[in-house]
Amino acid sequence: MTPRHYSPFIALPLLVLLLPLFVDAQFTSLELAASPAHPRPGEAVTIRAQGAGAESALLSWRVNGSLVSTATGEKEITLTAGGLGSVTRVSAIGAGVQANTELLLIPSETELIWHAHSYIPPLYRGKALPAADGLISVTALPRIFDRSGTERKAETLIYTWSRAGVVLGQQSGRGKKTLTTPGPKFGDSLTISVAIHSADQQAQGGASVDIDAVEPKLLVYENNPRLGLRFERALPTSYVLENHEVTLSAYPYFISADSRNADKLLFSWNLNGQEATPSAEKSSLVLRQTGTAGGSASLSLTVQNLREILQGARSEIQIIFGTAQ
Repeated sequence: MTPRHYSPFIALPLLVLLLPLFVDAQFTSLELAASPAHPRPGEAVTIRAQGAGAESALLSWRVNGSLVSTATGEKEITLTAGGLGSVTRVSAIGAGVQANTELLLIPSETELIWHAHSYIPPLYRGKALPAADGLISVTALPRIFDRSGTERKAETLIYTWSRAGVVLGQQSGRGKKTLTTPGPKFGDSLTISVAIHSADQQAQGGASVDIDAVEPKLLVYENNPRLGLRFERALPTSYVLENHEVTLSAYPYFISADSRNADKLLFSWNLNGQEATPSAEKSSLVLRQTGTAGGSASLSLTVQNLREILQGARSEIQIIFGTAQ
């Protein structure tokens, strides 16, 4: 029988197949992301390492060059942002990392100031709030710094506005720090956000605000011949007529109009179910008491925005008469 000969190299392919089983898990890229992306001074910030294999890698975290943590699978750390415009350098180093893994934290502040294009009476100390679909204006007041700690001027920054998550390209751009847009729907809330950066991308910031729609109100005030409009107290649901004649003036709140007598506002006065004729101003009504008999009358008033069907309000008052002096 002819003897069989075996090559000593026949095991080589087996070794090649088994080699990957003994190589440590590595990754070739690593990115750092901050949450929130644009922290305020003193705000807690979470820095997260993202990349294939980050969960099982040995990572060394450094803040401003000082080692703060070394552990396997520790893919995030939490720290406190510094002062306004300060620079904090955060880095994560792991085996096999080839990408730049440094992240700069530069706290900024952006305040969003908004108001609705709605009517409020004179001397009203509150804010003009939006009724359904009413226009609102939002202005950004940024304090944003670059890597050198230099504050960038607001008019040189680029503003990207978003409404309910949708970018408003035509209203975004360099120096466009004010946005005017339709407000929230009836019974809804609207999120307006802005992302801000310098042309060289060295300074960044942003902010967002939630704005709720409100129902318009309609209040009635006594226009006293001696004291003028009694804005300090609206008429209650029951009103005693103390003089033979009184002028009642209606004022809507938060309805989309420049004035209470705007053409698009329709006022309807009714006394005991019958239409009552207003004075020269459609938002005012003169009541006169004839005779001396006492009694009461039901006064109702509505206002409707003829251009915004969801913007309207109603007021009802019981008039008590017969006590006039």
